[in-house]
Amino acid sequence: MAIIMFLTEKVNAKGHPLITATHTSTLEITRERELTPRGNCILAVDADKSVYSLNPYLKYLLRKNRLVIIQFKTNDKTYDYLIARGHINLKLKDLNSIVIRKSSYINKRTLCIKSSKSAIDINRKIVNELKKNHKIIINIVVLGKE
Repeated sequence: MAIIMFLTEKVNAKGHPLITATHTSTLEITRERELTPRGNCILAVDADKSVYSLNPYLKYLLRKNRLVIIQFKTNDKTYDYLIARGHINLKLKDLNSIVIRKSSYINKRTLCIKSSKSAIDINRKIVNELKKNHKIIINIVVLGKE
């Protein structure tokens, strides 16, 4: 009998007036505090973690091609979620970013691939709250069997 397990990691971040979240294939959370209008994949800034600083066991599970569920929740309890996949080739080395991709492209910033959503697909109520500098909690849940 297989044991179904999961590991959760919480990332705290906040919004910025220049957030548009209109990118059609990626979504990014960054530790940077400022944002330019070109950053249309960015959902939140001033994050307290990057892919590099995530729990080592969570990174191990991500590299086992596990199912990933990511929940986004703002101050007024508006939420959304997406489903994605880990991959054996994930590098998870970037010190500033967490990037979620609809594609299978992997670089040092990539958290997961084959996502069900990108920035443009996130609940617009969340995006509007983040434009007003609201805080956001990102819960990363990695599922699997051991």
